[in-house]
Amino acid sequence: MAHDLSLIIGGMELNNPSHRNGYFEVDDIDGWWKAPSRKTRDESRPNADGDFDSVDHFESRFVTIKGAFAAKSPGDRWAGADILSSLLSGGSEIMTVRADGQAQWARVKLVDNSDMDWTAYKLLEYSIQVKAVDPRKFGGAEVFTATAGGSSVGVFQRGTYPATPILTISGTMPGGYRITKGGKTVSVTAPLTASQIHTLDLSTGILRIDGAVATGGLNDYQWNTIAPGLAQNVALAPLTTGTGALAIEVTDTYM
Repeated sequence: MAHDLSLIIGGMELNNPSHRNGYFEVDDIDGWWKAPSRKTRDESRPNADGDFDSVDHFESRFVTIKGAFAAKSPGDRWAGADILSSLLSGGSEIMTVRADGQAQWARVKLVDNSDMDWTAYKLLEYSIQVKAVDPRKFGGAEVFTATAGGSSVGVFQRGTYPATPILTISGTMPGGYRITKGGKTVSVTAPLTASQIHTLDLSTGILRIDGAVATGGLNDYQWNTIAPGLAQNVALAPLTTGTGALAIEVTDTYM
């Protein structure tokens, strides 16, 4: 286990020796630092060697958190038990793990009720299993900016798994615009006026104009990720005339 560890679920820090009710401790976070199971649709080749290949994906991420709570007083026993048993009771929350200077987060929900056992009068040991339906983990975010007609901008992320950026476009391009990365394009034919903001979430392919979903405005959709590692050049150009700016928000992404 990492030397400098912090685990926060929905605002509750589970590795907190100074909590008002006692000492909260995390001993293990199994499933956080290893990739989840893979799922495949490979099918056997009849009367031939091997399988028909398919694109593999990851299952949801399951994480088991084990730790203990040492109460300050008899009355604090029940406060600590209430805190642990109520975690994620209202639905999914952000879980953030900070270990030795690195911070990663994912949205998780409770798999089943917490397992708790009083091993001494004021000592409670617990086990909590959570599930991230999106198995990716996320870190810091950075925003890169390109201008229409200007030079491309190098976009990168420090994670280990392809990241899906969010694009924000402003300016005046009445015939729409094209966003290019490595020879592949994303084209929007919906007009952009000076009073509007276009937002394109590349994880869903949904275009919003001033926050409202716009249908029929997205044309080419040839790329949607920023690979980890070296910077990839992204450029903005009007389809007809006009000027504008592109903000590319990329979050470090891990598996």
